[in-house]
Amino acid sequence: MRYKLYKDIYHNRAAKGIELMIAEALLNANSYYNFAERIGNPEEYMRLTDYILKEIELSRTPVRKTFYL
Repeated sequence: MRYKLYKDIYHNRAAKGIELMIAEALLNANSYYNFAERIGNPEEYMRLTDYILKEIELSRTPVRKTFYL
């Protein structure tokens, strides 16, 4: 049953689509937010929460549009 739920939920087409959109948003915003540098600093790493997606969404900073599909 656990395998069936895993397969049905995590490998669902809609879930995969959302995962790809989030990954694309993070890749496009990387030049502005410098995630690699923030991950190397424990204090900055602690500030990387789910709110970063909302911050990217509300940002007025233009990001380069690329598609990684």
